[in-house]
Amino acid sequence: MDNNRRYTTDLAADFGSELIGVNEFAALLGLDSSTAAQLRAERKRDQSGFPAVVSESGRTFLHRLEDLITWIEASRFGSIIAEQPSEVASWRLERLMRTVVEQVGVVPARRLLAALALDATQQDLTKESASARANLAERLLQDLPDETASASKRIANEFGRDTVDIAAVDRVLVELGSHQPGIPNRTDNDIARLAALILDTDKGDVVYEPTSGECEILLRVAELATQRNKPLHQVAGSDDDIEASLIGEARLQLAGVDAIIGPTPNAGTVNRLIIDPGWSTDRRHL
Repeated sequence: MDNNRRYTTDLAADFGSELIGVNEFAALLGLDSSTAAQLRAERKRDQSGFPAVVSESGRTFLHRLEDLITWIEASRFGSIIAEQPSEVASWRLERLMRTVVEQVGVVPARRLLAALALDATQQDLTKESASARANLAERLLQDLPDETASASKRIANEFGRDTVDIAAVDRVLVELGSHQPGIPNRTDNDIARLAALILDTDKGDVVYEPTSGECEILLRVAELATQRNKPLHQVAGSDDDIEASLIGEARLQLAGVDAIIGPTPNAGTVNRLIIDPGWSTDRRHL
């Protein structure tokens, strides 16, 4: 129980004033869906002493995180709290990035996160790969507003916890860019996975996506190839949207995918082509 108390105390100290729903709270504490349902039932009972609802929108009820932690540690559920390092790392990073977005805007925040993630995940890389990551991080950091300096320290501290995995970073990068003005529409993850299945690559293939955007399709193509033990030789992509290409290249680098993003590949070097131009693309331009 001592470890669990340190775990929840750390959460309360850093993010105690954050508003959170019961299901999300249960996930952070490693509680299963059945227990989450019991927590929701506790909330409905006036005599339970359950923390007050701070915000309500439709069927969503939000409570202060510190209030929920104080309550659950004294409840019958306190003994079954289990540390969820990856889940909490994603949650902490996502909450932190909300603040950064408020300070500097969505696009700079995403570039900053991608750059710091590249810098923090250099372990066990070849000199060539490390150099490629460093160069990409430098491009991502170019022309960012001065306000990112203080934000970068807080994000760097999160990476210093050794609990932030690449999946968490990628998930936050995607979520930060979803439904935001000025952020291009990306291929839906399910569609990207279906595209990868249809393409059906073989070992040593070179795959090119001429409208790669943030590289969702290329990520899923490389992922499927690895799962099938048929690793690709390389992936390549290009896009008119420079910001999207930067983020896409960062996502591929973080996933360990050998990629060339930017210039059109030389004729004869590509043997597999896939394209998702999006509904707003002028097909005549392609």
